[in-house]
Amino acid sequence: GIRSNESLCFNDFSFHRYEFSCRRVSAMQLEGIEKVALAAAEARSPESALARVVEGLVGDAGFALARIWLTGLADRCDACPMRAECPDQTICLHLAASAGNPRSGTPDACSHLEDAFRRVPLGVREVGRIAATGEPMQISDVAGFDTGIANPEWVRSEGIQSFAGHALTYRDEVMGVLAVFDREAIDARAFESLRAFAAQTAVAIAN
Repeated sequence: GIRSNESLCFNDFSFHRYEFSCRRVSAMQLEGIEKVALAAAEARSPESALARVVEGLVGDAGFALARIWLTGLADRCDACPMRAECPDQTICLHLAASAGNPRSGTPDACSHLEDAFRRVPLGVREVGRIAATGEPMQISDVAGFDTGIANPEWVRSEGIQSFAGHALTYRDEVMGVLAVFDREAIDARAFESLRAFAAQTAVAIAN
């Protein structure tokens, strides 16, 4: 997790170099991602900086749901819905920031950090596998995903089509996972641009 004396430095984010070109108007998305960096740079705490990142990916870049998990010591195993799936109950992913644009309910509900996915074991489900391997994951048809998605009811009700997730890696250490869900396809260029976004987020967390 984030220690209270840590700070995040987003001032060096240079998204214009990565041509954040998604499935909507690329210039507007590029402007949206640059807004995310500027907003994060102005945040006064690590927690608020990560919140601004996911809020920007939803509000400015247009994703349906954006989340960041950070690795940390297992701390709530007795009450964890995924305890039975956890291989060792020593280290897991802690949900640190979340934002979304739901079809039903309010956006505030998507920022809640105490849902069933507040802790994710390493190697378990999509996000856990990304953290365990350090490898990105892209799913173009979430509803038809072979190994099954964690919350199929939410996928159907929200019309979710695609998923993209990248490890937050700094100097070969996986520090967490950045994941987004969308109601449209996430193309290859957008996926690679999200990789650059995740890399810059990892640098900001580490420094």
